[in-house]
Amino acid sequence: MIENLVKKISWARPKNKAGLDIGSYAIKIVEISQGPEKATLVGLGSRKVRGLPKEALADSIKALAEEALVSAKDLNISVSGPSVIVRLISMPKMTSEDLKGAIRFEAEKFIPFDI
Repeated sequence: MIENLVKKISWARPKNKAGLDIGSYAIKIVEISQGPEKATLVGLGSRKVRGLPKEALADSIKALAEEALVSAKDLNISVSGPSVIVRLISMPKMTSEDLKGAIRFEAEKFIPFDI
């Protein structure tokens, strides 16, 4: 009886997390289910993307996720390369349209090439 109750409690259920690494040579994806005592590998895959047109990258990621049977709702993304720049900025609450313009304005302060 208690086991059935524990299965219904959301924090007691395994939580699936996925990770996506977008590199200049390949994309890699993994999904792990975190149970109360151990983590279990659910899905894993990689696909070469060197020379792939940028427009085809989204389709390639979607196909890789399907091939690896990744279905997690939470996704952590890693992007690597010599041109990658990461900055933490604080923005006031605004509309989506205003936010697009504000991000471009802020980005121009930090990115040393045309965007």
